[in-house]
Amino acid sequence: MKRVLQGAIAIALMSSVSPAGVLTLNESALELLWHTYSDPSGTISSLDYVGSSADALDYGQSLAGLVGYRGRIQDDDGPSEFAYVSISANLTGSSGATGLSGSAAADLIAASTGVAKTGDIEKDNDLSGYDAFSLTLHNDDDDIWWVNLFINTGYTTGGYGEPDNYYENGWVMLPGLSSATLTVDFTDPTIQHLNHVTDIGICIGGEMNGSPYGVPANPSNPDVYHISASPIPEPATLAMLALGSLAFLGRRKA
Repeated sequence: MKRVLQGAIAIALMSSVSPAGVLTLNESALELLWHTYSDPSGTISSLDYVGSSADALDYGQSLAGLVGYRGRIQDDDGPSEFAYVSISANLTGSSGATGLSGSAAADLIAASTGVAKTGDIEKDNDLSGYDAFSLTLHNDDDDIWWVNLFINTGYTTGGYGEPDNYYENGWVMLPGLSSATLTVDFTDPTIQHLNHVTDIGICIGGEMNGSPYGVPANPSNPDVYHISASPIPEPATLAMLALGSLAFLGRRKA
């Protein structure tokens, strides 16, 4: 009976392994993200700090995730506008006020996959072999923030003439001090030009100085977000956990 139980535990653990072809971002890749976009047009936003959990004192508080992002959002279009900032790596981007070196989408892909860039845009911005993009995001703040993951594809210039495609998982509410794992599913047949990635990252937003859903603890206007991110567990890590659990149970039996 115990062997049956051990086998069931191993299967349960192995079933939680992320499927092959899921892109997640390691620490190096997460630190390459920077402030790329604000919306709506009246939004004033920034990314003032990027750092790992080892730099928690600089961040101002402990991090639930591996790399933290701190910045300011202020919406000038109205008292209850939903305003957000994109923190990503795009093909033509440059570094912001964080002191980082800036990164193209290819740099992010190389950092997260360990596959060195070739300088060929037909190869370096290609995610067509992946089934999804996934991260765990953490709200290290008392306020309610909304988050999503997104990806842009399609080379609109350089003779390609492809459309600018935007794909996301949808906005997810993160109450204070909570976490959620988000995934953009690449197996959706409507997704096009995964071989030509132009932008990839996260968005952070809030109902600035308003609570249209009757939810308390929304940000004031302006307010400072504190969001951190972690890669989803790698298959090898979870496999080792499964084997370790079996070894532990075996010792207990002895």
